[in-house]
Amino acid sequence: MKVFTEAGSVYEIDEHGICRKYRDGKLVDSFKALSIRSVPNTVTKMDDVYELPDGELKIGDRLYISGINNWWLSTKIARIEY
Repeated sequence: MKVFTEAGSVYEIDEHGICRKYRDGKLVDSFKALSIRSVPNTVTKMDDVYELPDGELKIGDRLYISGINNWWLSTKIARIEY
């Protein structure tokens, strides 16, 4: 799956749960994802992000993805490719 954000970042998540984040075509980060959540724009506190269930991503929401030592909260999801 590839998740494209409004800011231009691309998150590529493979079948093994490995996430690779790209910005301007360059690899920024790579890690094993343990949590992937769709975050509505109404959520404003990280404590509330942690309470959201993992699940299907939605265009217009933000992507929260985390591993053991890494995490990202993206800008709005513009497109998803499966």
